[in-house]
Amino acid sequence: MKVLILSADQFDDAELKSVLASIKKLGGDAEVASLQKGPLKGVKGAKVDALYALSEVRGEHYSALVIPGATAGILRHQPGALEIARHFFTERKLVGAIGRGVEPLISANLLRGRFVCSSGADEELKDAGARVQKKDFVVDQFLVTSRDVKSFLGAFAGLLR
Repeated sequence: MKVLILSADQFDDAELKSVLASIKKLGGDAEVASLQKGPLKGVKGAKVDALYALSEVRGEHYSALVIPGATAGILRHQPGALEIARHFFTERKLVGAIGRGVEPLISANLLRGRFVCSSGADEELKDAGARVQKKDFVVDQFLVTSRDVKSFLGAFAGLLR
């Protein structure tokens, strides 16, 4: 299984590294895409290579999408990130959002009627038509949302297998 992760510079080191390690441990192949192809630097100095620019991503090559929270505020303003998210929803492929990782999904108008985890963007989620739940994680069909990476990994891993 191939998993696409959307990220950008100033990612949360522990969050992104945990997601990458968990996917690898499950036997998956994770690839990072960002605004531009090349090295990304985390808030605490960790480095990760973006194998693709957003414009180069072909969603049909992936089984799942993950949007970590730390750089979601940047990604939500990128048309390429929104198109990628729309593709995964249209194809009903597994989508995971950690914390503020829901922001690109809000911007892409994908959450109306969906149950999602409370994330710090609750008012915006409600305005987008989402049904906010005060839980550590929420699974709504193919969408997994969580407050933090630990809760996310358990829920996402169960669906990824």
